[in-house]
Amino acid sequence: MRPPPRHNATFEQAKEGGTEDRHLFDPAAELLKERDQLKKAMQSRPVIDMARGVLMVGYGCQPQQAWEILLAVSQHTNTKPREIAQAITDAATGKPMPAPLQEHLATAVHTWQTEGHENGSSA
Repeated sequence: MRPPPRHNATFEQAKEGGTEDRHLFDPAAELLKERDQLKKAMQSRPVIDMARGVLMVGYGCQPQQAWEILLAVSQHTNTKPREIAQAITDAATGKPMPAPLQEHLATAVHTWQTEGHENGSSA
């Protein structure tokens, strides 16, 4: 016989104190966590959009392709996309980009170009 499936406490159980696992479901904590995540996303958005614009102008790619290039660099360097975006926008204004990021960006762009996506075309 199979044991019953485990589940997290429901809102009603947590509210009524009907579970020992009240800490597993705290609506107020979940809302605060979500608010903080949205706040960070809203603060990161402008620099990410600017970096996408720099990539689009510099390499002739479409917005989604610029995002994919940015993500590829992020994944290969284990760096947050907003940090990559900041380095790209800083470089556009004359600040040198760190050599490792420069190399990963060049690789990501080269990969995109060799897949037949030059000048905004899609394959």
